[in-house]
Formats: sequence, C-alpha cells, structure tokens
Amino acid sequence: MRGLTLPTTNGWMVSWYTGEVRTLKNRDGKVIKEVRQMDSYESTDKAKVEAKAKQLEAEGYEIEMITECIF
Repeated sequence: MRGLTLPTTNGWMVSWYTGEVRTLKNRDGKVIKEVRQMDSYESTDKAKVEAKAKQLEAEGYEIEMITECIF
C-alpha cells in the first residue's frame, strides 16, 4: 500500500485575467452567471514570476495576484 505524497516544492505564482468571459447557463438556456477566465504562471524563482507579471501588465492584462505556493 502506497502512502499519500504531499507537495514539497516551494515556489511563486502569478495569476491574471485573460480577457475572456465564460457564460454559465442552465439547461433551459437561462444565464446563471458570467465568469472571467484566468491563467497562471508558476516558478520556483520569485524574480521570474515578478518579471512575468511586469510583462503581462505591459501587454495590458489585469494581474489578479502574486502569491507564494507549494507544488
């Protein structure tokens, strides 16, 4: 029997809104809500993540957050 393996790599992540909007509907076609789509970039190097965030801001994307993470 194998045990549960937890994530052990510390890193950083930047997430941003892509500009796309997804519409969620019921079976009858009634709109439930519209959800802004996001994407993310992860790295173990904080400087790379901050550089990616600056690049995305220069391209006009809205940055949602930069956060420390474990993956």
